[in-house]
Amino acid sequence: MTLYLDSSAIIKLFKSEPGSSRVRSMISRERECVTARHAFVEVMSTLMRYLANDKEAKISEFRELWDSLRVVEIDFLTCEIAASLADETQTRSLDAMHLAAMWRAGGSSLTMVTFDKRLAAATRHLGMPVADVA
Repeated sequence: MTLYLDSSAIIKLFKSEPGSSRVRSMISRERECVTARHAFVEVMSTLMRYLANDKEAKISEFRELWDSLRVVEIDFLTCEIAASLADETQTRSLDAMHLAAMWRAGGSSLTMVTFDKRLAAATRHLGMPVADVA
């Protein structure tokens, strides 16, 4: 199973909070994890705002993780798909970008890992699997 990680799942790897150990466990069992290019900005922004201790170490760890991910580029086609999916699923723009990136990376052959309930519902609405992160 290939995992698609949204930003909320990636952040769990760097902040000790409910769900962190579950994401670590899921990722450790997979050969490949996928995300979208814009997740880099979302995660870096969060790390810089909320991590007071070991910020530089966490950013370094994130960059190392990022290099191991398959990243879907946000090109014109991905944006077109995201706009259509945003309308169909009534999701916010960045969530629609995640849906479009997952769709382009293999759609239902991937499993979405997210802690965003609206994104999880939209993913299911599109017929793509969502991991149980509870």
